[in-house]
Amino acid sequence: MFMYPYFSAGDMDFFWKEQIRAFSWLPRLFHPEQGFGRPTLYILWLSYPYELVLKLGTTLGLSWFMIEKVLWAGFFFLAVYSSCRLARYIVGSGPVPFLASLIYVSNTYPLLLFAGGQLGVALAYSFAPLVILSFLKYIDQTDAKRTIRHQIQNGLVTAVLLMLDVRVFYLTAVVIGLYFLLRVRCTNARSWFHFFCSTFIVPLCLTVGYHAFWILPSLVVGNVAVPGEITSPGILHFLSFADFSHAVSLLHPNWPDNLFGKIYFLRPEFLVLPVCAFLSFLFTKHKSRLLAIFFGCVGLSGAFFAKGIQEPFGGIFRWMFIHVPGFVMFRDPTKFYLLIALAYSVLIPYAIEACSEWIADGLHCRRMNLQTVRTGCIVLFIGFWLFLIRDLFTGRVKGNFRPLTLTNDYIRFQQQLVGDAIPSRTLWIPRPDKFAFESATHPVLSSDDLFKDASISAIITLIQSPSFINTLRRSGVGYVIASEDPEHTMFLDNYTFDPSMRQRLIAALTDIQLKREAGFSALPIFESKHDPVSIHVPAYIDRQQYFADIGLVISGLTLCGSLAYLIWKRSGKLL
Repeated sequence: MFMYPYFSAGDMDFFWKEQIRAFSWLPRLFHPEQGFGRPTLYILWLSYPYELVLKLGTTLGLSWFMIEKVLWAGFFFLAVYSSCRLARYIVGSGPVPFLASLIYVSNTYPLLLFAGGQLGVALAYSFAPLVILSFLKYIDQTDAKRTIRHQIQNGLVTAVLLMLDVRVFYLTAVVIGLYFLLRVRCTNARSWFHFFCSTFIVPLCLTVGYHAFWILPSLVVGNVAVPGEITSPGILHFLSFADFSHAVSLLHPNWPDNLFGKIYFLRPEFLVLPVCAFLSFLFTKHKSRLLAIFFGCVGLSGAFFAKGIQEPFGGIFRWMFIHVPGFVMFRDPTKFYLLIALAYSVLIPYAIEACSEWIADGLHCRRMNLQTVRTGCIVLFIGFWLFLIRDLFTGRVKGNFRPLTLTNDYIRFQQQLVGDAIPSRTLWIPRPDKFAFESATHPVLSSDDLFKDASISAIITLIQSPSFINTLRRSGVGYVIASEDPEHTMFLDNYTFDPSMRQRLIAALTDIQLKREAGFSALPIFESKHDPVSIHVPAYIDRQQYFADIGLVISGLTLCGSLAYLIWKRSGKLL
C-alpha cells in the first residue's frame, strides 16, 4: 500500500494533478465540480491567485506534494523574518528582537492556524509585520525621502496582503492608520492632506488596480452568491469562543486539541505574558514610552475584540458587526489575535531589554555583566515559553502536526473516476474526505447539499426511507461513499471520535439497493443508478465573467506599469 504524507488537515485543500491541470489561466467565476455548481466571486480575491500559483508550479514540474511543503515552509520563514525585522526597527539591534520571532511564530494562534490548515490566513499573518514595517518607515521619513517609489512599494505589499486575507488586511490598515495619527506632525491642512494622500490614497488606488479582476465585477454586478450566514449577527453566538482572559493571555480558546466549539479552561501560567508585555510601560525610557503605549493599546484592543460578544461590553462588538463597514468579516473574532501577537512580539522584547538594563544599573554592573544579565533574562523567558507550548511536544496538538496519508483506496478511486467518461456526481457522507477527487465530469456532493444540516443519525434514517434512492437518482449521484474521516472530525459524539457511527452508516448503505464496489477495504464505495447530470449556471455569471476579464486587463496593466517604474528607477540609481 502506498503512503504519502500531506499537510492537508483542516481547511487545507488537497489537489490531484488532474484538478490543477484543469485550472484556467483566467479567473473562474463558477466551479461546476463543487456541489451543484458554485459561484465563487466572493472568494475570487484569493482563489484566482492561488490557482495561478498551483498551475504555474505544476507547469514547472512540481507536484502538489512539493507545492504544499513550499507554501507551509514559506509561512514559517516569512513569519520569523517579518516579525524580527519589525522588532529590530522598534526595539533596536541586538539579540532581544529575536524573541519577537519566537513569540510571533510559536504562540497558540499561528500554531493552530498551521494545525487547522488555514493557509491563506497563516500567510497573511506572517506577512502583516512586513506591511506594517513598510508603512511605518514611510511615515517616519522626512518629506524629502518619501518618493513615488516608496508609495508603489507600499501599494504592492498591501495588494499581496489583501490577496492573502481580507480580514488581516483590514486589521493591518487600522494599525497603520492609528500610527499615522500618532506620528503626524503637519503645520497646515495642505501639508497634512498631501501626507495623507501619499501614505494611504496612492497605495490604495494601486491596490484597487491590482485587484480589479474581482473588485470590478463585484461593484458592477454584485456578489449575489455570498452565503447568508456570513453576514448574519446570529452566528456570533456560536463563534465568540474566547473570553477576555483567554485573549489577553494570548491563549487560543481551542488550544490544544483545536476542536470547533470545544473551549478549554484558562491556564493561569499564560497570564504571565500580559504582565511581561505591560511591564514595558514601567521600564522603557521616556522617548520609547509613547511607542510602548501605542502597541499596548493595539494589544488591548485586540484582546477586547477577540472575545466577540462575550462580556464585558459584548454589545459593542455586535453593534460594530452590524454598523461598521467591513466589520461583518469578523464573524470569527479570533482573527483579532493577530493584534495581540503583534503587540506582544514588540512589547515583551521591549520589556526584557529595558528590564535587563534596569537590573544591571541597580547592581552597578559593567557592560560585560549587562550582556550576562540580558542573556539570563532571554534564556529564562525562552524556557518559560517552551513550557507554555508544551502540548506541542507531547503530541496533543494534532491536525497538520500529524500529516495525513494518501492511501491506495483513494488512488484507485481517483483513477476509476478519471477513466469514467459518463458524468455523475459522487456523494460523500457526511462530507468529502480531504482526498476526494472532484472534476467537472464527477462533481462532489456532501450530505448537506441534499439533506441540509442533517445529523449522522438523521442521515441513516433517511437512507432507510424509500425516497433516498430517488433523491440520488434525480441528483445524478453515481457513487455514494462513506467518508473515511482520517482527521476524526466528522463522526463525533460529544467531541470524541466514535467509529461505531461510521459502521452504522456503512451498514445502512449496504442494506439498500446499492452495489458495493469490490477491492476497496477502507473506503466503502457504492454505485447508484442516476439520471443525466445537469448543471444550472446562473444568468449573472456571464456578466460577472465579462467584467472580471476587463478587470484582469486593468490588473495586468497596473502591475506591469508599477514594476516597470520600479525597474526604471532602480536601473537609474545603478547607473
